[in-house]
Parts: sequence; structure tokens; C-alpha cells
Amino acid sequence: MADRMNYSDSEEEEDQGGDEINMLKSGKNQKVHRCEKFQTFTYDIPECFIKNTSKEEVVLEYVLQYQKEYAKMYDPNRILLLTPKNEMSVLKFICTTIRPTKLSFKQLYTWQGCAKFFADYLEYEELDPPDELPTTIPAPSNVLSWQAGDCLDAAICLVSLLIGCGYNAYVVYGKAPRFITTRDESLMDVPELQIPILPSAAEEEIKPKEEKKNWKVDKDKFLYHPDPEVVSEFDAKALKEKMEDERKRFIQENIIDDDEPEFEKYDPWEGKRIHAWILIKTRKREIEKNFFIEPNTGRRYEIKESPYLSVDCIYNNKNFWINQKPQLSVDEINFDDFETMDNSPDEWEYVMYPLEKGDEKEVQDDPLGGGIDQPVQEEEKDDDEEYLDMPPPWSPKLELDRDAFEKLCPLGEKTVFYK
Repeated sequence: MADRMNYSDSEEEEDQGGDEINMLKSGKNQKVHRCEKFQTFTYDIPECFIKNTSKEEVVLEYVLQYQKEYAKMYDPNRILLLTPKNEMSVLKFICTTIRPTKLSFKQLYTWQGCAKFFADYLEYEELDPPDELPTTIPAPSNVLSWQAGDCLDAAICLVSLLIGCGYNAYVVYGKAPRFITTRDESLMDVPELQIPILPSAAEEEIKPKEEKKNWKVDKDKFLYHPDPEVVSEFDAKALKEKMEDERKRFIQENIIDDDEPEFEKYDPWEGKRIHAWILIKTRKREIEKNFFIEPNTGRRYEIKESPYLSVDCIYNNKNFWINQKPQLSVDEINFDDFETMDNSPDEWEYVMYPLEKGDEKEVQDDPLGGGIDQPVQEEEKDDDEEYLDMPPPWSPKLELDRDAFEKLCPLGEKTVFYK
């Protein structure tokens, strides 16, 4: 009887998983609807959305050819997120979608401020289906305007600000567990809360109604020092106890404390869920150790203690790197030298030729929050070798309205359940 009951439960779980699959794969997701609505504004769409520049076409042709050669040489079934479509169904190289920007808010000058801001500012949407890469990657300027997007949209927006603030930041995508891809923090500890100190009646009673007038000193007369104000130790202790009771009541009313673990449902995509997050490396902004940032929650994870399962690819605004051993767990991967030519081709494969420091073109910062539009002119070299460098970002400038920044959440408030 027990075996029959267990079999029925497993069948029921599989039925629930099948219903979840049919529900996610049926119809269009919200991102597709937003992109279709954006296409209706044909009179006001910038030219960068509709067509590529000559340099973008050259790089795009090279990347498409690289993708074919990679499939022949390594894995014909491996899908790489190299040339997704934008809102207008125009192919774009994924690295050119990143727009390094420094916004005019001092709260967004550190990685902590940027991560916390985007975790609250964007309405997170799961990938549809969770085991497939999206075919459309919109411009980060539109994602900021929509205040909604999936993990890749949020990661591109966050890395654009981090690079603009001077961090050595990268977008990583690979496999992650369900509680990460669904933004489920019910089993996580509560982050540090800034609990407001509520006014109390006892504090008002102890505070004198009228402040004593300042004593005026006459130079011709002697100085008189008034006696210090007498404060009752009993009243001070009572005030402290009352404030502590108010603090405990505030925590009890605003935090759900339930230690009983909930039943974990059957996951039809276990070990196959695709997710994107941020890698911060050393050598810039006094970062001493590599670490991950989860863009959907703003949490920091150490490399060896992260919840992510595996890494497929890493990219930023300069290059795209493919992990040749995606079967390795995250703690077994070396993230120190993947972007240099010192890495082994058995571990990492790069798309664009990694230029040396002397060959890279410096860029001028836009004080108004631009990106890397205007390369600094360099002297022509006599070398016969010519390398294909990265075109500038195609996305418009990232702009953030002050009212939206102060409002923070899409609806002005957000509820998160913790452990």
C-alpha cells in the first residue's frame, strides 16, 4: 500500500511538472509583448535599433562565421549567445549590447549600491522556458525604461554600470538551481535591515519642554557655571526598555519567522535551468578577491561558496569567452586568467583576438553618462598585422529619471519573504 501511495505521489509530481512546462511554453512572455509594442513606435525609433553600422556588419559577419567554425571543430549541438536579436529583430553582437555608463547618483558609485539598486528597481521575470537561451536581448536603455527583464537583461544593465564605475566586471551565464532562477529567498537569511528608531512618549516626557536660555557672560563680572541638569536613572532605564520593546515589536510585525522547511516540488528542469550573474575580478577599484554578484537579489557570493552549478560563457564589452569544460562545477574553474592569452585552449576559447595593452585603444569618458563612443586617435603602425577590434556599443545612453530613482520599485513597494 505504501509503495502504491509513493508511486501515486511521484506521478502527481510529474503531472504538476508537465503542467508547469505547458504553462510556460504556451503563449508569449512579457518581454516579447514589450518588444512588439516598441516596434509600433516606428516614427521615434533611433537608427541604431533598425540597422547596423559598417563596422558592426564586419564584426557580425566574423562572429557568425566563428560560430559555424566552432560548431564544426567542437560541438555542433552547443548553442552560444553570440548574436541575439534586438527589439527590432536585428542581429547584434552580444558584447556591443553592454553600454558602460556612470550615472549621476553617488549611491551608484560602488558595486554594493549598484547591486542593491537593480535588485529593487527591476521586476524580475524568469526565462521562458527556463532551459533555453532567449532569442531577443533588448537594449539596456529600454530595460531601464521598462523596469522589467529576465536574468540576462538585469545582468547586462548591472555590468554596464559596474564597468562605467571602473570595476573589472563580466556577465557569466550557465546553470543554476531553481531557488536562484525563480528568485526564491524564503530559505535565505534576512539581510541587514536598517530598522528605524520610532519616537516614544517616554522620550518626549524626559525631554524638557523649554530649553534653558544660554547664560550671557559679562566680561566685567565673574563667570558663573550652572549646575548640570539632573536626569533620573530610573526614567532613563525605563526609556531604554521601552525603545527595546518597540524594536522587538517592529521586527515581529515586519519579519516572518518560520523555521519549518516547505515541501520542495518536483522540478522538471533540475540541473538544466539557465541563469546569468556577474563576476567581479581584481586589479580595479581595490578589489582584492574575485566574487560573484546575483543581479536579481544583490547578494554577494564567494567563488568557492556560490550556489551556481556550472559556467557556459563569460563576456563583457570587449570580448566573449567560451568555457571548454562546462561539465566542471563552479568551484573547479579558474577565473584568474581566462581573459588573457595565457589560458589553455582546452579551458577557454575566445571570440575576438585579445589585444595586448599597447594595442588597445583608449576611450574617452562621457561626463554625461555615455560609454565608449569616441576612440582616441593613435599613430599608425607599420605592422602588417591588422586585428578586428570591437565596435562601440549600439545601445542609446542609459538614463535614469530622479523620480524613478527615488521611487525605486516599479510600484513603489516590494515584499520579499526570507527564512
